[in-house]
Amino acid sequence: MIPFDSRDAKYKSPFGAVCEGQRIQFSVCLPESGAGAVFLAVKRDACPFEYHNMNKNNDGFWSLEYDAPEKGLYWYRFEFDGSDGRQKITRVKNGAGEINENGGDWQLTVYSESFKTPDWIKGGVIYQIFPDRFNFSGEKKDSIPADRILRPDWGGIPEYRPAPNGKILNNDYFQGDFKGITEKLPYLSSQGVTCIYLNPIFEAHSNHRYDTADYMKPDGLLGSPEDFKRLCEEAHAAGI
Repeated sequence: MIPFDSRDAKYKSPFGAVCEGQRIQFSVCLPESGAGAVFLAVKRDACPFEYHNMNKNNDGFWSLEYDAPEKGLYWYRFEFDGSDGRQKITRVKNGAGEINENGGDWQLTVYSESFKTPDWIKGGVIYQIFPDRFNFSGEKKDSIPADRILRPDWGGIPEYRPAPNGKILNNDYFQGDFKGITEKLPYLSSQGVTCIYLNPIFEAHSNHRYDTADYMKPDGLLGSPEDFKRLCEEAHAAGI
């Protein structure tokens, strides 16, 4: 058996994010380690680690109930004193861990007790859009930065190979835009969509737009602030 898996209820319960003050059951499996003491090492954001003693069971598991005191991002791992001194159980693949000094810590998201899921999202359908490739209105683009390549072949394959200097530029654009999304609102409504989630729309110099240059205005290739406002207004009118 692996020593810990954050996605398995016998190691961590409840699964996923928890509310502040909610009790979490942690268990690690160390039947043949000769562990003399086992600890949950946990910290909030950039704070130092705190160490909590875990209790030994008769089945090779060590367990502990932990209450996250307040909302925030927490990080945790496990440490134990064995025949080879202090050792760590860290995350090495997905949610699974092993005895490994060089693995990562697990993340625990703790949300506010006052958090409430908005009523409008309950029972809804969210549709995620990558703006550059969703729909092109056909409107000619002006004032294009020199580092961008506009692609006329809508169904083509984006350039994914590194440039001669070894960098992947992500600077070819298929020209999807706000007006193109607006044109597709009737289609989205017909599919039962009640919420649109857009990948980044800010001014940037990669087609995925995660390398934001200006958070205060949309990327010109997508359209103007007025185009975005119209998209929002028409989506709301359509119940999206």
